[in-house]
Amino acid sequence: MKIIIIVMLMAVLSITNTLAQKINEEKVPAAVMRTFKAKFPTAEKVKWSMENAKEYEAEFKVGKVEQSANFSEDGKWLETEAEISKSQLPQAVIDAIIKKYPNCKIEEVEQASSPENSLFYGVTIKFNGKKFDIDLKATGEIIMDVEIKGDEKD
Repeated sequence: MKIIIIVMLMAVLSITNTLAQKINEEKVPAAVMRTFKAKFPTAEKVKWSMENAKEYEAEFKVGKVEQSANFSEDGKWLETEAEISKSQLPQAVIDAIIKKYPNCKIEEVEQASSPENSLFYGVTIKFNGKKFDIDLKATGEIIMDVEIKGDEKD
């Protein structure tokens, strides 16, 4: 199981890296760097990319945990994500997914936080030949639920 998670993580990271434009730290705006360093003072192995024209993403490690964080060009923190295993999902989250998507296959799981939601879970599932990204609160309340079309990534 651990090997499957590692392989999936590597695949996701390689896809993310091909979709996002890598940039040198020198090209990251000072406001973004200040916010990043204040929020993640112990971050190591930081790699920067442009998520889109106005959003910067840092991929890094804190201890042994691989994470990513997104910031607007003016330095506002937007979201942090960390890969976790399915076994780390709260039972209420699993129950909510199974209720809406019986017999689905959970493909990817992240623990995330944003200014709007202090803690939530991002889950990518496969159901009836389609992929869905679902964000849920720890209570199982669905925040967002969208079908992934083609090569889209959340």
